[in-house]
Amino acid sequence: MAQNVRECACCGCAPDIQIRLPDYGFVGVVIKCRNCGLEMRNADCHEHISSEKRMATPITEKSLSKCLFDAIRKWNR
Repeated sequence: MAQNVRECACCGCAPDIQIRLPDYGFVGVVIKCRNCGLEMRNADCHEHISSEKRMATPITEKSLSKCLFDAIRKWNR
């Protein structure tokens, strides 16, 4: 089931969603407001990738999907 991301809690504008892979030094999802710059990073993404709290390879589409769903859920809260 897809989940929609809500508008920014501060200004009401639509946010951008980025999925970052190890090339960026941060693995996870970043949701950032286009207008005011409010940003939320899902730093818990490693929990979906590795049960040992470490980076695991390969990062799968399923693990990134879980991370994205979790990030959107947190943003919407």
